[in-house]
Amino acid sequence: MKAKLKAPRVAAVIMVVLIVVSVFVGLNRTFYSMRKDITEEYYQYSSGIQRMLDYRVEAANGLSSLADGYKSRNSAIEPLQARLEQDVQALLEADSPSEQFDANSLLSGSFNGLAAELESSGASISSFQSSFEEAQQAIQDSNYNRKASSYNEKLRSFPTILFRWAIFSSPLEEFR
Repeated sequence: MKAKLKAPRVAAVIMVVLIVVSVFVGLNRTFYSMRKDITEEYYQYSSGIQRMLDYRVEAANGLSSLADGYKSRNSAIEPLQARLEQDVQALLEADSPSEQFDANSLLSGSFNGLAAELESSGASISSFQSSFEEAQQAIQDSNYNRKASSYNEKLRSFPTILFRWAIFSSPLEEFR
């Protein structure tokens, strides 16, 4: 048996198998690590998109609470407040970055509508408005989409595309 393992052909086959296995393991570890880092940027960083969406929800809830005190003075406030609360709930229930993007867009519209109506009724909305807008600016400044796009491109590039079937990683959804 030892003599067979020392034969040049057998050694070459073993070496080829080891090289192929190491390439697959290396690719999987590399893509797993990249995906983990990018996903953490979305969900866990202090200025990550998820955290900024949470800040926008807090500002929207604060504006909605402020609206409670103005409903009796202005009948247009109640339906705008109800719409804002629906959009907050939709954002909280969104499961993916693209769903969150769509819900965030709707939230912007309903927030701005209620904010304008409250402001015309004499309410001071500046703290809610600034928190809401600062969080949106941080979302727009986020590197997540650029990194996710780069990651997805690497999955589609050579030589990775040849081994796509052996890489246990899927493309990342962008916040668009």
